[in-house]
Amino acid sequence: MLKKMTIVFMLLPLAACSIFSGPKTPADTGSQAANTNVQLGLAYLQSGDVQRAKQKLLLAEQQAPQATESQGAMGYFLESTGNSSEAEAYYRKAATLHAQSGAAQNNYGTFLCRSGRYAEADQHFLLALQDPSYLNTAQVYENAGLCAMQIPDASKARDYFTQSITQDPRRAVAWLELGWIDYQQKNYQPAQESFDHYMQLTKDPTSNALWLGVVLARALDNESVAGRYTLMLQTRFPNSDAYKALMRTKKLETQKKKKPLYY
Repeated sequence: MLKKMTIVFMLLPLAACSIFSGPKTPADTGSQAANTNVQLGLAYLQSGDVQRAKQKLLLAEQQAPQATESQGAMGYFLESTGNSSEAEAYYRKAATLHAQSGAAQNNYGTFLCRSGRYAEADQHFLLALQDPSYLNTAQVYENAGLCAMQIPDASKARDYFTQSITQDPRRAVAWLELGWIDYQQKNYQPAQESFDHYMQLTKDPTSNALWLGVVLARALDNESVAGRYTLMLQTRFPNSDAYKALMRTKKLETQKKKKPLYY
């Protein structure tokens, strides 16, 4: 979160959860039918059919009550529908039953971070990274970085984001956050390079990303680029906090220029 600005730069989204754990073992697989119902339940949830989503996920839990997938999916469903306390019970159960599962630990970590329990979340992200069979470690590092930004601990966040893009250079959010950290520390050229990576990786930059593009371009005295990103921000997100903050800044700069000099 920005220190004294009204913009929230990036929060850990529910999409950061990874329900499926990758390679299966007999102790963690559950039934194929349960996995199918998990997939169907999540698809129904995404389409807004909450009732059918719940039916499929409850069925998956009955078919494989100890499986990481069914526990994580039900936790995700409950959190998505506003039942945070019940959701935590499922995330915690999955992380306890499958202490070696990267997916279970990552899911619980993201939940804890969204709940503001940053130190606990960090512990579970580190546990997730210890699973040699877990394929989404770049995502875990990105999640851990986003959580560190909420503390805020820019140094720890930088380390995590750097690990994320080292493992997977396509992590757009990690590039964007590195750009923001460098901008905050007035390292404008490295910030611009990270921002350029982000823009190359995404077709739909967020309002806050465009805001960063504007202020970076201004810091580097590139008014044409600043104007281009300002126009994009105004066109795509005219009612966003980012655009309003940019207009307030512009207004203050104009007032300063008009302020009379006294001798």
